[in-house]
Amino acid sequence: MAMQAHPQPGSKVRWTTESVLVTLVMLLAACGRSAPPVVPISPDNIAELERIGDITVTPLHGVNWPEGSPGLAVIRGENVHVYDLATLTEQVLPVEHPRVIAFTQSGDKIAVGAVDGDLTLWDLSGEQQAALPGHTAEVTAIAFSADGRALATLDINKQVYLWNLEDSRLMSVINLSAWPAPSARIENIRLSADGGTLAILSVDTAPTIKVMDARAGKSLRTLKWTQHARPFYNFMFSPDWNTVAWVAGGTVQLMDVRSGSAGPALAHEDALSEWRFSPDGSTFATRTAETIAGKFTGVVKLWDPQSGAARHTLAHPDFVSAIAFSPDWERIATATGFGEMHLWETHTGRETALIPGHSDTVWALAFSPDGELIASASSDGSVRLWDANSADALATLSAAPKTTLADVRFSRNGDWIAAVADDGEITIWGISTGK
Repeated sequence: MAMQAHPQPGSKVRWTTESVLVTLVMLLAACGRSAPPVVPISPDNIAELERIGDITVTPLHGVNWPEGSPGLAVIRGENVHVYDLATLTEQVLPVEHPRVIAFTQSGDKIAVGAVDGDLTLWDLSGEQQAALPGHTAEVTAIAFSADGRALATLDINKQVYLWNLEDSRLMSVINLSAWPAPSARIENIRLSADGGTLAILSVDTAPTIKVMDARAGKSLRTLKWTQHARPFYNFMFSPDWNTVAWVAGGTVQLMDVRSGSAGPALAHEDALSEWRFSPDGSTFATRTAETIAGKFTGVVKLWDPQSGAARHTLAHPDFVSAIAFSPDWERIATATGFGEMHLWETHTGRETALIPGHSDTVWALAFSPDGELIASASSDGSVRLWDANSADALATLSAAPKTTLADVRFSRNGDWIAAVADDGEITIWGISTGK
């Protein structure tokens, strides 16, 4: 599950919503399949990197681009624009008054919900795959299961429709018009990885989640955070959906999903800007700021979600502008407004390297899929590649002079790297197969 993000106090905000951070991973998977055979970038062939192409996507804050997808989509005005990064092409879907869009995790299909209740499925070529009739009012939220076989949709009248996408069959309709009160809004819906559990969020009086058996359409339990801090940010499930983390201001309240009982509360001095569970759910990481030795400074904190104990506090000389974990979560890379990077051991909290490299703030960091490389993107307009083991500088890639780079990611196979500028231009580099 991707790390959630909110602006860090004192930092420059380059991306307006968490959706942009999540979307970048899609590009790289797309590029990975665009130039077979796959040649992963490594310290041995890094000199063969070459610029492959560019494409500009706006508005960035509205982009939908889940991990592993070969494309991305954005609602621009009254149209849905779908981009295929394998071919650097764009399609405009013939949907009237689109309201919400979502990709399957594999990225081969996109669902579009419209103001009049129309719900349709499309592929990246712009071909309609299915029409799913039922909603009679504006579709406001869409959630796919991880395998793309199940779909949940919500409309403005608080009707939730559950679909089996293997045969485009409507499985059930859940009427939530009176939940949690007739006048209360429903903010969001989510499906578990297997599509078996549905979570529905309302925050009108207090953050409340209704947990339901998606296949039977039966309510299982209601989770509520009655003593929540303000402002309320969001909620996140652990990978196994056994724990929910409520996040508001500088507080994370952990709660057992099965019993609804409150677990540890993770308290921070300042508001949170990012948070995430480790892939095995054994660690909860947060990015924030606190006073250390009389100085208010950026920190990354690693928590034990079972006991609520802070295992490690990784302190920095400035605000923390970016963070990335290695695929195995053994290492952490962090960056600051000074343009320098730090490498840490996750289990010990020990700093293993300090890397001065950029002349301005580093806004994004990424490990390669094999954990051998680190990429950094900065306001100085460059992407730099580093050996994750030795911290040696390997290459400098320039997107454009005087361009602020807001994010960077490797492809799923590690054979491509892409940088996104704050003006929406995406630049792609890969290994030349002609050498």
